[in-house]
Amino acid sequence: MRAAGHGFQVLCPTEEDTLHANVLRIVAEVGLQVEHDLFLERLAAIGGRVDRQKRRVTFAPDVAEAFIASCQRADLPTPPPHIAGVVGLYYGRYLDPETDAFLPMTVERMQRYFQVARALPHVDSLSILGCPLEGVPPALEPLYERYWAWRLGIHPDGSIHRLSLCPFLLEMCEVHAATTGLPIEQVFGGTVYLIPPLKLGYQEAAQVAWFLERGLRVGIGGSMATGGATAPVTLAGMVALTIAEALLLGLLAHALHGERRWTIWMSATALDPRTMMRPYGRPDMVLANMMGAQLARRYGCGFSGHAGLSDAMRPSPQAAAQKLQSALTTLLTCGQAAVEEGLLGIDEVFSPVQMVLDDELVSAMGCFTREYAISDDAIAADLIAAVGPGGNFAAEPHTAEWFRRELWEPTLWERQPFHSWQERDGRTDLERARERVLDILASPAPPCALPDAEETELRKIIQRAATLAK
Repeated sequence: MRAAGHGFQVLCPTEEDTLHANVLRIVAEVGLQVEHDLFLERLAAIGGRVDRQKRRVTFAPDVAEAFIASCQRADLPTPPPHIAGVVGLYYGRYLDPETDAFLPMTVERMQRYFQVARALPHVDSLSILGCPLEGVPPALEPLYERYWAWRLGIHPDGSIHRLSLCPFLLEMCEVHAATTGLPIEQVFGGTVYLIPPLKLGYQEAAQVAWFLERGLRVGIGGSMATGGATAPVTLAGMVALTIAEALLLGLLAHALHGERRWTIWMSATALDPRTMMRPYGRPDMVLANMMGAQLARRYGCGFSGHAGLSDAMRPSPQAAAQKLQSALTTLLTCGQAAVEEGLLGIDEVFSPVQMVLDDELVSAMGCFTREYAISDDAIAADLIAAVGPGGNFAAEPHTAEWFRRELWEPTLWERQPFHSWQERDGRTDLERARERVLDILASPAPPCALPDAEETELRKIIQRAATLAK
């Protein structure tokens, strides 16, 4: 028995039909602005109606429906249910575990951040997007992103930023592919985004085309709809726009690559009208994930929902509640979710202490994804009868046999009565997490993951790019 992945229904059939009808209407009447002639030709070839003056493509409802029906189904959850702990680094400040001060991100602090991540048992992936470190020229960040990711043995998330950087990015990937023995398709990774919604700008389109000409695929991500700003302020409006955008991106992937799969990635939340910020801790983000997952089940497409995030600036009950609110609900809705371990402050604060706290949370949520035995042996009706009313199971062999496989064991969360806790140390989980971080950082940092020869070649490429950028 697994707990996660049940198809919770938050929409009645009529509401689901209304959302679907409006998704088709947005695709048919608004469409996708694509500022690249070749892409418009490819989209026209698969049934798109192209307005070359506006550089916009729309799809009639029957064409969109036929595409959905022709795609490979990805019924949720296709893989076993899973809760992931992920650690990523990009633009923000380092919350120092020793001084509790917000500090600019430097190479040393980045290395310490990932040193903590590597020591935690429930972190599934490590990545860096961009390279906002002191001393790194903004114009060269995508190059330094690959350099530092490979140097630290983590995953570069694939920023590109400028068409002029494409040759240097490809050259760096070729050097790394030659060193590792991996195919260039496995080493190269790049992503551009629709910003604002429903628009693939000329720079982003040109970057996709540059690599496409060389047989490499650049991902195109959605726009993260913000209600009251880039999307209608209503929950239904945000969800409909996000799904329509995902469907249009699926059609674009079909036109460019022959792809017969598409995915709804839901990251929708409303603008805060008082601060004009895009918060992550609002309940509407959770509800949008649930609605998106229900429509994904209808379409048979893939789904993932933005979750495990917080608006809190420091480790706090707010941070825990907001991360749990979105991650657990998304996990139970579609069987898959991720917690951004260590990330706080609407993606602007990176806290090693919060990372340790989040790792405990991921461990606990893993109980909702594991198999529990539902059998005569597990139920132990014979033992219940033998112990009888008022009996005790503590000393029974069945308890000794089963408790390790059935019971989750915390490492930070309190599990003692008050007097024992007070006599032992009286500390909170936050204090224990900080102590664990300092213990990890007291050990030697891991060595550079790049061979000397490769590092020299990569630095030469970056230097040539810097010379041309001046």
